[in-house]
Amino acid sequence: MLTKEQILDSKGKNFFEMVVPEWEGSVNVKIMSGRERDKFEQDIMERKGKEITVNMENYRARLCAICICDEEGRRIFNDKDVALLGEKEGNVLDRIFKFAQKVNGLSEKETEEIEKN
Repeated sequence: MLTKEQILDSKGKNFFEMVVPEWEGSVNVKIMSGRERDKFEQDIMERKGKEITVNMENYRARLCAICICDEEGRRIFNDKDVALLGEKEGNVLDRIFKFAQKVNGLSEKETEEIEKN
């Protein structure tokens, strides 16, 4: 069984390369930390009276901004870059978004569960 130290010191590969021909290159798409995932889920929630809904504004760009990273696994886009990233081609963002969903275990079903909570 792993010890606390072994778990905290583990340095597994936390990103995958994805070719983006439209941008003539590739991007690294990372697995979010628990903290990043919680923040993403919290940031997309919007309270309207007693109802909680998912804020879909720049939804794809938000996840892409969190998950696109450099070779060290560090984000290359910050939260202020989301609007700029959201101006890129929708079909390309959608493909990166779906890949980020896949590597982070955010299936459509899980996204629906987030909406329910």
